[in-house]
Amino acid sequence: FRDRERLDTFFQDPVHFASLIQQKDPGLMGSELGGMFKAMEKDFETDKQSVEDEMKKEEMTYEELMASKKEEIKAGEASIEAKRVSRVEKRQRFMEVTFATEKEQKSIKAAQEFLVLVEERCSASDKDWQERSVTRQQEIESVSEAINILDSEDSHAMFSSTYSFIQEAASDSR
Repeated sequence: FRDRERLDTFFQDPVHFASLIQQKDPGLMGSELGGMFKAMEKDFETDKQSVEDEMKKEEMTYEELMASKKEEIKAGEASIEAKRVSRVEKRQRFMEVTFATEKEQKSIKAAQEFLVLVEERCSASDKDWQERSVTRQQEIESVSEAINILDSEDSHAMFSSTYSFIQEAASDSR
């Protein structure tokens, strides 16, 4: 029963167990059992140190991973902000282009209406010009014919024999 208690104490805390044995029986530690306990203590210390070193490495790896993830989060947030700004700029350009397009469409419509009006006026002016040109041509032909008739030799002979124009008086009303 006592050995069982000693084993339980040993497995719970081997370093403490070794120090208790050293205090109770210093000669026991010098014996074969003491050497075995010393070797076990050394193994436990070595294992403890390697576990602590491994934990430090894992902790450093964890810290590096956390720093990396924090940088990724910052980069993601920056990307989100950049995309938001880009979206706002695109919307603004779209609105500007839409406004400019509407303005240009109104301008084109006004220009087309003006063109129709000018074409109507030009058409009417062309028709009037055509009519005036025909009328002028007829007038010129009539005047030319009258001049030819009046300038003919028969007309000169007839005027000289029938009509005489004599100036009988002159007056100045100034």
